[in-house]
Amino acid sequence: MMTGTGLAAARSAARAAAQAGPRVPAARQGGGSAGWPSAIPKRGSAPDTDDVDPLNDADADVDELSGMALLQRELGAQVIGEIDHS
Repeated sequence: MMTGTGLAAARSAARAAAQAGPRVPAARQGGGSAGWPSAIPKRGSAPDTDDVDPLNDADADVDELSGMALLQRELGAQVIGEIDHS
């Protein structure tokens, strides 16, 4: 519980704060600071990508292994069982 002088000081401070209004830092009043942009940047469009079908790509190296054959050659993998999901 506050004493009489503490209570009076708190009320005085509350009145002064209410009359002064909200405080805005000086750096933000001008439209932005180094840490905050003054406007929200727009999102750019996605970069143009050249999607190529690897099975029909004339430049693709068709001699390269892929899939299970690659795993078997590089890691020594072996199929220990197959699950039929049909």
